[in-house]
Amino acid sequence: MTIKRCEVNLGPNSFFVKVRSKGQDVKVEVRPNHILIPKSKNGKPRTVPLSNIARGVFVDLLADEANSEYVFANHSRSQISTNNGPADNGQSAPRSWLP
Repeated sequence: MTIKRCEVNLGPNSFFVKVRSKGQDVKVEVRPNHILIPKSKNGKPRTVPLSNIARGVFVDLLADEANSEYVFANHSRSQISTNNGPADNGQSAPRSWLP
């Protein structure tokens, strides 16, 4: 998953981002404390609210990578399963990542 800096809203006001969805340009509102997922599983853009903990993580990531356009930039297949099961490479996820 790749998330750009401009797709994260940690400010007090909403803003709009133009994305391409299924061959059409679409304007998506990114509300405060939300991130934009430009292409979700069904191919449509969506926004996801951030918990206080997730917001803190994004604040730290944005501060650490102040000169980068990307917050996350992974163009290869993910190494970690999204369902808290074994990682795609056949190894278990670290215990600290599990709920």
